[in-house]
Amino acid sequence: MARAAAGVEVRVLCDAIGSMSLPSDFWEPLLAAGGQAASFAPLSRLIPHWRRRDRVDFRNHRKIVVVDGRVAFTGGINVGKEYLGLDPEIGKWRDTHLRIEGPAALSLQQTFMQDWLMTTGETLDDEHYLPACPGVGECLVQVIDSGPDQRWASVELYYAQAIALSCERVWITNPYFVPSQIIESALTLAALRGVDVRILLPKKSDSRLVTLASHSYYAPLLQAGVRIFEYARGFVHAKTMVVDDWLATVGSANMDMRSFRLNFELNAFVFGARVCQDVAEQFALDLEAADEVTKDWERRAGLARRLVRGIARLLSPLL
Repeated sequence: MARAAAGVEVRVLCDAIGSMSLPSDFWEPLLAAGGQAASFAPLSRLIPHWRRRDRVDFRNHRKIVVVDGRVAFTGGINVGKEYLGLDPEIGKWRDTHLRIEGPAALSLQQTFMQDWLMTTGETLDDEHYLPACPGVGECLVQVIDSGPDQRWASVELYYAQAIALSCERVWITNPYFVPSQIIESALTLAALRGVDVRILLPKKSDSRLVTLASHSYYAPLLQAGVRIFEYARGFVHAKTMVVDDWLATVGSANMDMRSFRLNFELNAFVFGARVCQDVAEQFALDLEAADEVTKDWERRAGLARRLVRGIARLLSPLL
C-alpha cells in the first residue's frame, strides 16, 4: 500500500483456491492506494466453462516477487501466518528462498507477466518493464517454469537429468515426497552406483494422506542405499536440491505428481560452487534437527499400517 501510494506500480496475484479464506474486501485498501490485485483461476470463471481444458486442480503454486525488473525472489515461502511460526498446530516453519539479481530476475518477471495476462487479460509489454540488467556475481541461473499449459513436465525432467548426472552427492529437502517413477528410478540408480543420496522430509506434515503415501516409498529407496531423514523441529517446507558441487535448485515445486504435472510451478537452478556450498551447509544444519529412518523401519510398522500406506500410494497420481 505504501509503495502504491507513492506511485509505484504494484500488482499482486494470488491463487484463488490457495487464498480462498481471504475476506471479500481484503484488497480494497491496496486498490484504493492505486495498486492492483487479481485471483488466479477463480471457481466462478471455471464453472461456466467446464468443457474447456481448464480444471479446478490446475493451481498456481509459484512464489514470485520482482522489484523494478532487477531484483527477484523465489523459493518455498508463501505469505501466511504459518510461515512466521504462528500456527499453533504446526509450530516452527523451516523454509528457503532465493534473492536473485541480474538478467535472471527478468526471467521471473516474464513468468509473472504471463500469469498476469492469463488471469487479467492485460499485456505488460511496455519497454520500461525490460531494464538493462548486466550480469551480477559469479553464478549462472536458469529459471524453469512448468505447468499444465506446457507439453513437457520441465521441472520433473530437470530434476531427473540432474540426478542422473550426479557423481558424488544428491541432497534433497522437500515437504511432500510422492515421486514419479522417473524420479524414483533416478534416485535408486544414483544410490546403487555409490552416490551419496540423502532426502530430508518433515516428520510432522500438514497432510496426513500425503505422509502415508510418502512412507510407502521409503523401503525400496532404503534398500538401494538412499538415506532418509525426518525433520523434527517443526515443519520443513523448503524445496531444495544440491547435486555434487555444480548445481543447486530452490523453488516452489514439491517432489510429487501434483507439482510436476498439475500445478504452475517455478524453480531456479543455479550453477556455481558457492551456492551449492550454501545449500549444502543449510542441509547439514537441518540434519542436526532430524532423525534418520533405519532400514528396519518398514518391518516395525506392522501389517495394518503398511496396508494403509499402500492404499494411500494408489492415490499418488493425484497428490
